[in-house]
Amino acid sequence: MIRMLSNATGTIFGNPNCWCLEPPADRVLPSSQRQIQLEIVGEERQGYYLVISPQGFFTADAAYATLQQAKAAAQGLFGLDEQDWQLISSKH
Repeated sequence: MIRMLSNATGTIFGNPNCWCLEPPADRVLPSSQRQIQLEIVGEERQGYYLVISPQGFFTADAAYATLQQAKAAAQGLFGLDEQDWQLISSKH
């Protein structure tokens, strides 16, 4: 099981109970800049989760088949590079 952490700042649209990273095209939502904790957790056999936790908002996650796909998603969403991740644990 791999566990990696990183942090970012980003714009969150919505409120603590209903948020998104992109503004919806069909309505206007409030937006705010938030500190966001990111975590990648998983293993090769079962895949990896990118866990997104904006400060003061609920946590959301997305599943990926590979660690590289999870990191690529974080890079696309928040501009995180390889050196931005801290390896917390790596148990086989």
